Amino acid sequence: MALFRRKRNRDASDSNPTMSSDNQSGLPQIDLLLRSRQATEVLFEALVQAGAPEDQFPYTDEVGPDIVSVLSVDHGDRYLDISGQVLEQMGISPQEITAEALERLRQAAPSLSVEGGGGRYRISFPENPDLTASFMLVANSWVPEGMVQGDPVFAAGSRVMLHLCGSDDADALVGLSRIAQTHYQESLEDPVSNGRPLSPKLLTPRDGKLQKFS
Repeated sequence: MALFRRKRNRDASDSNPTMSSDNQSGLPQIDLLLRSRQATEVLFEALVQAGAPEDQFPYTDEVGPDIVSVLSVDHGDRYLDISGQVLEQMGISPQEITAEALERLRQAAPSLSVEGGGGRYRISFPENPDLTASFMLVANSWVPEGMVQGDPVFAAGSRVMLHLCGSDDADALVGLSRIAQTHYQESLEDPVSNGRPLSPKLLTPRDGKLQKFS
């Protein structure tokens, strides 16, 4: 079985999915998706308006500037978010689930599509485009020393495409900043075609989180 299935750009719309198991532990495969804080606040407001109790809200973790991670189950045509209530029913902590999801990303990293050279690259994950941005969290497993000049810096205007250069590549950083802003705006205008918007800022991974690069 492939680690991730190919799918179209989409997002989660249900915080209490029906669980199905596809691994030896008996737990469902849960992916770690990145989402903008703005999109998360819109979702939470909709749940409040619908009268949902707080334990049915998706579990989120702040992983970067105005970026959160969500735990989601892949249902083929869409992702369904995991709530605190579901985690309690599963009898497993979000930290354990997150660790498993990050390890699957590390294992899947060889399947990334990396185009470019000379320290400047475009990265995608054709098997599951929505997970592309999540690979920033495990960059130390697939960005070897010397691949870029300095520390890795990413443009992630949407979560389906990454651009990468190094912190010491001044010329590339100028273009990378434009890419982040342009792709973010394009995703805001047409998320179906361009992927869910993530961040107009340059991001660098550090200690398992993302920081604004400046």
